[in-house]
Amino acid sequence: MVLAEITKIFEKRKMELYTLINERSEELKPEVQHQMYGAMNEIDIFLRTIEHFRQKEVDDEIKKLRLVGPMIREGKISKFMSNMSSNISNMRVKKT
Repeated sequence: MVLAEITKIFEKRKMELYTLINERSEELKPEVQHQMYGAMNEIDIFLRTIEHFRQKEVDDEIKKLRLVGPMIREGKISKFMSNMSSNISNMRVKKT
């Protein structure tokens, strides 16, 4: 699945930025740290957008499905056949 692979790539990149900020925050200039935080926020927005459209795609596919199951109401032919079978069972055989 392509979207899952893209998601993994960007989640990994976000974690790399987070780790870099935590481990080397004293060495980094404040402007660079802010740029990194901004990049992490943009990655978050991008990931949420991907998840939204993935869920929308799944929902659309579910809406297209038609479930097939037993008929709830009886049709005219099935009513006729059930009446015939009950009438036949109610008949008496004349002994000769």
